[in-house]
Amino acid sequence: MNNKVIIITGGSSGIGKALALQYGLLGARVVITGRNIDKLQETTVELQKAGISIVGIPCDSSLEKETRLMVEQVKNQFGQIDLLINNAGISQRSLTLNTEMKVYHKLMNINYFGVIQMSKLILPSMMNLKSGNIITITSVNGKLGSYMKSGYASSKHALHGFFDSLRAEIDGSGVDITLVTPGYVQTD
Repeated sequence: MNNKVIIITGGSSGIGKALALQYGLLGARVVITGRNIDKLQETTVELQKAGISIVGIPCDSSLEKETRLMVEQVKNQFGQIDLLINNAGISQRSLTLNTEMKVYHKLMNINYFGVIQMSKLILPSMMNLKSGNIITITSVNGKLGSYMKSGYASSKHALHGFFDSLRAEIDGSGVDITLVTPGYVQTD
């Protein structure tokens, strides 16, 4: 991982922060993104003090313009992106009959469309380099739905369908597609 450039969305806490620390300790140049600017800055400073080469860039990956500008900033600063970790996401805990449609729209916008958008912005440069990896953190709920998680599980199921199809389309290109399906995690 020495000097590889890695973008981790949702990198200011939880799984994203843990990944930033671990990849940073392996010598990667890490870019974390997040919507909470204070938390993003706090995590960036904390990891810099630990000797990690890290930059925090505010970005709501569900917003196309912000995402496009962030990707361009990283390319301009580092030249290329070797690894993308799609980690940003939100959850939901409510009975289907009690869940308003706006909740489903928000879940899909952040957990699905934001991930697809980020991946499509970075994939062409990886294809040109004939190397790279797009890692997407989904969930065990992307394989099996569970109680009070209909919207969350749906958004994660959709990621599996998209990335399984993309993997088949770019087979042999040198770019890898990886889906990670963790179980329940104690995180905000």
